[in-house]
Amino acid sequence: MKRIVLLLSVTLFSVAAFSQLSIGLQGTGSITDAKIKTVADLNYKKKMKAMPGGGVVVQYQVNKHFAVRSGINYAQQGVTITTPFDDASHTQVKLESKLHYVQVPLNFLYTVPLSRIQFYAGAGGYINYGVDGVMTATLSYTMPDGHQTSTVEKSDSFKKEEDGGSGFKETDWGIGGLAGVRFGKVFVNAGYQLSLSNIDGGQEKGEYRNRSLQLTVGYFLR
Repeated sequence: MKRIVLLLSVTLFSVAAFSQLSIGLQGTGSITDAKIKTVADLNYKKKMKAMPGGGVVVQYQVNKHFAVRSGINYAQQGVTITTPFDDASHTQVKLESKLHYVQVPLNFLYTVPLSRIQFYAGAGGYINYGVDGVMTATLSYTMPDGHQTSTVEKSDSFKKEEDGGSGFKETDWGIGGLAGVRFGKVFVNAGYQLSLSNIDGGQEKGEYRNRSLQLTVGYFLR
């Protein structure tokens, strides 16, 4: 009899725990940027990029006010930098990076349920793994008569420099925060992610750290 009671208790606890687990899909629009430092300390202008993403979200509601959210996402990072026009050489250089990642985030949320609406805010960390990326370099030359010619070179972002790539490290990790609202199975939140990892693995040992501002819309399937 004790074994039956124990088995029923464990089963009920497991069902109750699983009932607090929500699984869904989400889409994310990101405004991406990067903290960049070069050995030559070049003078340049930066321009942020708008990048789409999305994936699977998993949330476990521990109790009324505490939840843990994770999942697996496709995330993009990138930035465009442009050097000033050089009057002596009549040239200008533009570098554009576009990095593709598989991301696993882990966030701890404080939730406030109000009738059918739930407000939440929290923070945590994430780890990215680079699966693809392109660095595009455009050298523009302006002739005295005003005619302009351009030379474009592309390289694999995560390939070593000695093999013709840009030398970026594939693994990237950092911290982030988010805040949002949930209406039944639909949720919307804004967030920010800041890389604590220098992914510049080039021979000149510069600095390149991803960062992004995000708007996410999702739907919990259960």
